[in-house]
Amino acid sequence: MQKIRLEKNGFSFRMVQCNKCGNRIVHPGDKQEYQQFLNLKNKNFNVKLRMVGNSYTVSIPKEIVNFINEQNKELDNLLFHVFVSSSN
Repeated sequence: MQKIRLEKNGFSFRMVQCNKCGNRIVHPGDKQEYQQFLNLKNKNFNVKLRMVGNSYTVSIPKEIVNFINEQNKELDNLLFHVFVSSSN
């Protein structure tokens, strides 16, 4: 088994590939995260456009905000680990 990475739609999938038959096994966490992205992408959302003072405001659905926050947390954790490992 050989570890490989595959990039698709901005997502990085961790996989192991059999050297003999070429079968690939995708990491379950990566698969679940990508499925969540596809569910959000294919869903129709209602947004509201409001006037606040002289500016317009757009309401973003909670599911999208939660997904963005999860992505930011993962990026922060990754950067933290890279910073800690490089300072040692």
